[in-house]
Parts: sequence; C-alpha cells; structure tokens
Amino acid sequence: MARIFVVEDDAALRGELMRLLELQGHEALASTAFDRIADEVLAADPDCVLLDLKLPGDGGHAVCRDLRSASDVPIVFASARTSETDRIVGLDTGGDDYLPKPYSLRELLAHVNALLRRSQG
Repeated sequence: MARIFVVEDDAALRGELMRLLELQGHEALASTAFDRIADEVLAADPDCVLLDLKLPGDGGHAVCRDLRSASDVPIVFASARTSETDRIVGLDTGGDDYLPKPYSLRELLAHVNALLRRSQG
C-alpha cells in the first residue's frame, strides 16, 4: 500500500492515526522532532502527508511551503484550526485537502485514499 507520513505533535492522536493507517495496510511514518520536519518528510519519500497546523516551531503552514518547494506529495491538513481563513491559507500554501478536527478516523482515511487514488493514477 502507501507510505504515509503523520506530522502531528499530539502523541496520542499520532499513535491512533498510525495504528489506523497500518490496520488499513499502509506504512505509517512519524517524527517527534519538529525543528527539521520537512527535511525528514522529504527523506522518507512518502506517498501522502497528514499535517497538523499547530506544531512546535514554525507551524504547519511553513512545513507545507517547505514541502511544496521540493515535492508534489499530496498533503492533507488535519487541524483544530477551523476558520475559513485557516482553511484557505492551508490550501493556498500548497495543501491538497483540509479536514477540521474533530473528524472521524473513517472520514480521514477516505480523504487520504481519495488523494492517493488521484496522485497514483
């Protein structure tokens, strides 16, 4: 299946997302060091990235811009920041989808699978 990198600073949620993805047959990757997260993601060469906005350091928008400068990997923002402005900025910085928290894990998986289908042809 696909290699999916989870960029989430909440350890419990990160673990839950990784378990869900692995149960669906995906390879789930993550990091707990956020100072050079874009470099780590790029080195892992994932098929999709799940990206939170509220991250230590520069935050999710900066990570997305850094990823976009070097890769076309599909990016799904999954964030508790739910204002229209947050969603627009997330998509304008290069995100492919934006799912506001709280979300159902089944819905998140459906969004990821839809992006994977489109990106992998």
